[in-house]
Amino acid sequence: MKTVFPQTISSQSSQPFGQVREAAVAAIAAVDSSLDPVLSHVFTWLQRARDRRALQRLDHHMLHDIGLSAADVDHEVSKPFWRG
Repeated sequence: MKTVFPQTISSQSSQPFGQVREAAVAAIAAVDSSLDPVLSHVFTWLQRARDRRALQRLDHHMLHDIGLSAADVDHEVSKPFWRG
């Protein structure tokens, strides 16, 4: 049984392997750029959920310091994570 290493492959047939590699890199870049908006939305949703949980943990005095009422907090916390 013959062991094939990447150096052997590239030295034997560098042209086809290089083309496949370039095509793979291009495909990955295309998928990566198409996922950017999706990932951005997901991270925004996660941050909203985290912020709303943190807001819910503040006591009355802290809410007063930042100018919010308990009703404001209840309204904000009742929103689903996808609604800004």
